[in-house]
Amino acid sequence: MSSFLIRMCSRLVTQRGWAANEKRFHRLWNHEHAQIPQRQHRKLRFDGSSESGCIRHRFHLKNHGWLYDFVMDRTKDGPPLRLLVGIDE
Repeated sequence: MSSFLIRMCSRLVTQRGWAANEKRFHRLWNHEHAQIPQRQHRKLRFDGSSESGCIRHRFHLKNHGWLYDFVMDRTKDGPPLRLLVGIDE
């Protein structure tokens, strides 16, 4: 990948009238320790194919699945307010 970028940079510079070749860009590239970031792969979904995989099922019935979360806040006067919020998925 870096050789492609070096080639492309040298062509752009020579098209604009500067005297530079690929070797010079390669030396500059190595001198600056330039690296191309590695390609980030998409996250794999849990499909249940591995040992630690799981299959997520959608709930189709009412009151079949609930989500809950603890919420904490403070009132205007200062004492803490703790709530348990539940939602039917």
